[in-house]
Amino acid sequence: MRRYQASDLLEVTTFLRSIQSLDPDFDAPEDAAFANFVNQSVNRGGKDFRLAYVGDRLVGALFSGRYKVLDRADWVRGFRIIVNPQGRALGAADMLHDVLNEQDIDRGLIHRTVLAGEQSCDSDLLNERGFELVQRIVIMRRLGPPPALNALPSNFSIRDADIHRDAPFITHLSNVANRRNFGFAPLLESELKETVDAPGGRLLVLETKQGRVVGSTQTLPFFDNVGVLHSVYVDPEFQGRGLGRFLVLAALNALAQHGYRCVELSVDEKNITANNLYSTLDFEVYRIDETFERIRAQ
Repeated sequence: MRRYQASDLLEVTTFLRSIQSLDPDFDAPEDAAFANFVNQSVNRGGKDFRLAYVGDRLVGALFSGRYKVLDRADWVRGFRIIVNPQGRALGAADMLHDVLNEQDIDRGLIHRTVLAGEQSCDSDLLNERGFELVQRIVIMRRLGPPPALNALPSNFSIRDADIHRDAPFITHLSNVANRRNFGFAPLLESELKETVDAPGGRLLVLETKQGRVVGSTQTLPFFDNVGVLHSVYVDPEFQGRGLGRFLVLAALNALAQHGYRCVELSVDEKNITANNLYSTLDFEVYRIDETFERIRAQ
């Protein structure tokens, strides 16, 4: 067992792709996407990542980052433990969970992780260690060319974001939307700026004729020619006017311009309005991920 180092990037991304070849529910990010993930401020260059080996063969990894969430009194440590069959047979998952328990001394700290699809053996391990299911996230996919982009109301316009001018409001919209729906770490302006140059990605904002930004949408590349509708936000004051639907259509057309004919998004199972919207645009449920939490083991 050892700490992650920057020179491990290629080995780790190769390991993740090998897991994907064994488990169709596991999405291995592109190398560039994983590099961006490592360098997010909450992950601090992978400072708390750990790699498990048998001899010189990588068999398991702990990806772990600590952050504060709006509306929650305690710190959260988000993590993923990924182990291949050899490592699972040798108890690497248990060892990496033990490492996770040693990373903090806070009594109230929340451990949070997501299982993709029907990973029953992993959910059994989490249940044994005191985790509880707190959320189900619907992963939806859409195949084919995008629908036609409908006209905007006359008092609105859409444009590419000016990252320096628009970042404060986009991050504000993100944090208002996500703090209750997903429990994500607050999005920082610096993190948003790091994503805008991703090949195949685009960040759009919706504004009034008076120049007030009232919505945004972001697309990103992902893996195996799948594009991601990463976010759609509308200022609560302007919801109910069809602006969210327009932003989804704009995002689909932006991804199509980059050659993506398969588009994926994530939505809280309880967000009925959003789920209904996506269904009307021919998105279908691809799988359901489950989020587990517990108060740090003492």
